[in-house]
Amino acid sequence: MGVKKVSKIKVAIDGPVSSGKSSAGSKTAAALNYQFIDTGIMYRALAYKIKIQNIPSTKWKQTAEAASFKWVGDLSKPSLILDGTNVSRNLFSPEISSFTSKVASVPEIRKILVSIQRKMAEDGGIVMVGRDIGTVVLPDAELKIFLTASLDARIKRRYEELNQSKTPIPIEKLKIEILERDKRDTTRSDSPLQIAENGIEIDSTHLTLDEVVEMIVKLAKDKESRD
Repeated sequence: MGVKKVSKIKVAIDGPVSSGKSSAGSKTAAALNYQFIDTGIMYRALAYKIKIQNIPSTKWKQTAEAASFKWVGDLSKPSLILDGTNVSRNLFSPEISSFTSKVASVPEIRKILVSIQRKMAEDGGIVMVGRDIGTVVLPDAELKIFLTASLDARIKRRYEELNQSKTPIPIEKLKIEILERDKRDTTRSDSPLQIAENGIEIDSTHLTLDEVVEMIVKLAKDKESRD
């Protein structure tokens, strides 16, 4: 028998809003000692900059092209530095969430950020989460996960997240926002949210976070090891 070699792989995790992909991705990265990258944070950061600087839509592409993204700190819980400023704490208000969806739907912006994200992942040892990772950003990823959950479960999770972050929102309004976000993500002409070819779907509705992570880590370790 040959000696099993372990090579660091690319793990792509996609899924709709509040399916638990960021939490699962972070804990999976910690278990594998991989770099965790939440691409949604990158879009949020860009949207935040555009919003606070009141940049007109005619200059959004130029803003994206000039942007500098850098992940620092703990591999599994990194902070994002945008143009030299740590913006990680300013990105999760309902207003920024809604605006991010509009910014992220611009094909030129997606093309720019996809190129940046691919460079970040080119050496492997990465857990990247988003909505088009397995389909567009890293189609060559060795492991592609599509993490989903029921609408009610996602609404409950998002409601609890917002309450903990001191930005509560009426649950009915939250439901409308999530349904609108789902519609935009799945129907946009460029890089719509969908399960990737060879993707593995995991429904987390009735699973704990640790159970989801255990499943993904096992799949990743199987991919890491080769004869």
